[in-house]
Parts: sequence; structure tokens; C-alpha cells
Amino acid sequence: MRNQKRVNVVAAVIKHSNEILAVQRGTGKFEYLSGKFEFPGGKIEQGESPKEAVVREIREELCQEFHGPLFHSRASRSPSSVTRSGRS
Repeated sequence: MRNQKRVNVVAAVIKHSNEILAVQRGTGKFEYLSGKFEFPGGKIEQGESPKEAVVREIREELCQEFHGPLFHSRASRSPSSVTRSGRS
């Protein structure tokens, strides 16, 4: 098995009443992703916390400032397991 580069990412699952926000991707360099729906988010930048990253991603992708409560969950995948961790 070859070594895989780990990329840390965040995503915002935004719930209002009984609705959950998903955004539709535009046309991009990966045709198989064009038009698909996803939660806002992206890569965590160097020196940035996950909380800072998700707030920045909401600002960049939705042109909105986020002031709500945050729930943080981390999933790590290795060939043998998936783990999740806590609130922040």
C-alpha cells in the first residue's frame, strides 16, 4: 500500500427549522463533481483551527458571517478504522 497524503478539511451542516443547507457545485475542472450538491467547506489552512476554517469557508462560499453554535466532529480514515471525536 502506498503512503497517502492526509488533507484536513471542514464542512458546515447548517440547519434552520427542519431544513438543511446544501450548495450545488458549479462547472469545474472535475466534470464528475459538476452539478453535485455538497455542504459548504474546504481545506484547513496552515495555522488555522477547524473552527476558524469553517467560519472562513462560510464567509467565502456563502458571503455570510457565521455567529451560531458550532459542533465539531473529526473523522479519520485508515485502512482498518474510522474514528470520530468531540465537541468544541
